[in-house]
Amino acid sequence: MVKAALEKWEQIILLMHCWMQWWTITSSIATIFIPLGFVAGMYGMNFKYMPELGWHWGYPVVVTSMVAVGLFMLIYFRKKKWV
Repeated sequence: MVKAALEKWEQIILLMHCWMQWWTITSSIATIFIPLGFVAGMYGMNFKYMPELGWHWGYPVVVTSMVAVGLFMLIYFRKKKWV
């Protein structure tokens, strides 16, 4: 009876470990895309007085900065072995 209970407990621990790995990956991916979605949402609101909208290089700078932020976070999370 004790052996069966221990085997069941080992299965539960293994399941919890797999579940935590899945949540770590999911949270890391969300953390990468939430700031990018925020920046895209701000530029999608069509504000009249955003200085960078009148610049010739405004759009490429914003897109490049979004890619840089996403890549930086991805590299950081891979270094920490979260993704």
